[in-house]
Amino acid sequence: HFFFVNIRLFVCFLNVSHYRLRIDFSGLPGLEEVVLSSGGIEQIDANVFRCHVLLRTLDLQKNKLRQLPRGLPSGLEILHLGHNRIHSLQESPLEGLRKLRVLNLQNNQISTLRTNTLTLLQRLECLYLDGNKIESIHGAPRLPFLSLLSMGSNRISSLSSTFFSSLQLLKTLDLSSNCLTKAPHGLPRSLVHLNLDRNQIRSLRNRDMSQLHNLITLSVSSNRLVSVDGGLRLPNLSVLFMSLCICLQISLHFYLFIYLCINLRINLNIYLCIYLHYL
Repeated sequence: HFFFVNIRLFVCFLNVSHYRLRIDFSGLPGLEEVVLSSGGIEQIDANVFRCHVLLRTLDLQKNKLRQLPRGLPSGLEILHLGHNRIHSLQESPLEGLRKLRVLNLQNNQISTLRTNTLTLLQRLECLYLDGNKIESIHGAPRLPFLSLLSMGSNRISSLSSTFFSSLQLLKTLDLSSNCLTKAPHGLPRSLVHLNLDRNQIRSLRNRDMSQLHNLITLSVSSNRLVSVDGGLRLPNLSVLFMSLCICLQISLHFYLFIYLCINLRINLNIYLCIYLHYL
C-alpha cells in the first residue's frame, strides 16, 4: 500500500498471516524517508535498501526484530529501531554507516554493551539506549561528535573512569532509573544537562563534578542523598531538581545550598527533609 502524507512516502507490504514483511522498493529509487513501524516485522532481508542511495531516515520501531538489519545504505543518517527485541549489537550491520547521526535503540533487550561495536559510527550525534537491560558496559565509546547519550531505565551500577574520555562534545547525559550509588567519575566538562534521577546516589562529591563548569541543569530527584561536598561549585547551574525526600545531615556543609540559592539563578524544585545529626 502507498500512502502520501505531507509529500513524504511511506511504503509497507505486510503479510498478515505470517507477520512478515515483503518489500520491493526497486521502482522507488528516490526514497529519502521510509517508516515501517508497528508492522510486526521479524526480519528485514539483507540489502533490501542497499540501492537506495538517497535514503536518509529509516524507522523500524515497534516491530519484532531480533537483530540489527544488514546492508543498509551508506548515506543513512537517522535509524529508529526502538521497541523491538534486539538483544545485542553486532559490528557488521553498522559497517559503512559513516554518516549516521541518530541511532535509537530504546526499549529492546540489550543486556551487555560492547562499545567497540559503535566505533564505526564516527559521525553519531545522538544515541538512545533507554529501557534496555544493560548491566555491564565494556570499553569506552569513541564517538567524537556525540552530543546526547540517553541510557535511562537500565541496570547500570557503575561506569568506568575512562568511559567518557572520548566524548568531549557530550552535552546531554541521561542515566536516570539505574542502580548508581554515586555520580560517575570522569564526566566530560562539556556537559550542559545531567539527569541522575531515581538511582541510589547517596553523595555528590566535588571530585566527580568539579569540572562541570558548563552544567546548566542537574536533576537528582528520588535519590537518598546524605552527603554533599561543601566545596562543590557549579558556576553556570540554573536549574536544580531535587524533588522528594532528600535527607541532609547538618554536618554536611549545608551552606552549599545557600550558595546556590543566593549566588546563582536557580529554579529549585526541592522538598527537603533535614535530618539534624550532631557528631
